[in-house]
Amino acid sequence: MVKRSDSRAMSTIVATLLIIMLTIVVIGVLWVVVKNLVSKDIELANIKKEFFAEHLEITSVKVEGNLARLSLKRIGGESHSKDLIYSTEEVVSQEVDIVSIVDLSRSMVTCNGINKACCSTLGGNYISGSPLGNCTGVDVSKENICTETCSGSWVNRLTPAKEANKELINIISTVEGSRIGLVAYSANVIPSSTIGLTDNVEMLNNVIDSWDTDSYTCICCGINRASQILSEQSSDKRIKKIIVMSDGVANYKCTPHRYDSTQAPIDAINSACAANSSLKNLTIYSISFGAEANQATLEAIANCGNGSTLSVLNSEDLVGVYTQVAQEIITTSVIYNRFNYLYVVFHNETTEHVEKVFEIPQNLQVKGYTFNLEGKLEGEIIKIEVYPVILSNSGKEEIGPLFDSWVKK
Repeated sequence: MVKRSDSRAMSTIVATLLIIMLTIVVIGVLWVVVKNLVSKDIELANIKKEFFAEHLEITSVKVEGNLARLSLKRIGGESHSKDLIYSTEEVVSQEVDIVSIVDLSRSMVTCNGINKACCSTLGGNYISGSPLGNCTGVDVSKENICTETCSGSWVNRLTPAKEANKELINIISTVEGSRIGLVAYSANVIPSSTIGLTDNVEMLNNVIDSWDTDSYTCICCGINRASQILSEQSSDKRIKKIIVMSDGVANYKCTPHRYDSTQAPIDAINSACAANSSLKNLTIYSISFGAEANQATLEAIANCGNGSTLSVLNSEDLVGVYTQVAQEIITTSVIYNRFNYLYVVFHNETTEHVEKVFEIPQNLQVKGYTFNLEGKLEGEIIKIEVYPVILSNSGKEEIGPLFDSWVKK
């Protein structure tokens, strides 16, 4: 028989053990909480340090009435915009109507550093140089003649352009209801190399296979035709995208239609702005292909269409860039970050207004933004500043050093 005193002792021991176990559990939970808080603070501090050390620059500013258009280029730092702590992301595939505009000017296939006689053998257009010139508009089948017979340097941007657009089609076609159109241009739109909106992949690929180089570069021609296709074949409610690719400088203008290397870039920009004004739910991307491409014009084109510009120097990188654009086009990503955004500060003579920007350009990307300042800031804008901002765990905004500024001259 168990004595009452023994029973009480046993109960005391059990109670003590339970208290000890509960204490251990509480300590463990507190340790995990403290550890997580410290870890988050350390990670936040590291990201803050890297973010404030990055470099963004203002590449263009255009103010028209209450609208201010601004382009930013990111030229350094690690990309954290997609994997920040304290963020949530919702990804939704969306139907889209997209027109890909492709430059088929002579510079897409060239044999460089050869004499005029060799260029004649290649059947190209000779551009004189000292001592040797370049031969443009060469057939892609003549690479061996260029490199072996003529000892030239072979440049083929046409084949990567075909491959990149086929990959674009492959990705876009995975979203049911999406349609694609193709516009090829040189001195004008090339009808046989152009097709309106369709979901017929085979038909689109057949058009791409027919592409060949032609003559000059009329970027405004390509944009105007793409705008016409979307206006006639799409609707206001549908998401619309235009991709403009060029490897050179616009040298053919639209009004009147003739060679004019001075006015042609302006016509191209105006065509993009007109398309954006007339079409709802439109975004214009531009791709600068090669070292000779007019980066400033292509950035302005994308800026008018609230899109971004991507630069490609090497032909082997073009498919990857088109893939990146295609994935962005078919996916709506809504990311709610507790930190890492920008302050864009607009100044007039007497006051200032701040706009927050959450979509930060990726490395080496140029991204355009349009701000409607009606009712927010009256009078002439004389200065624009861009600052990095991080929201701390306590909810306090920490503003970093000035990234860049623009002052009206």
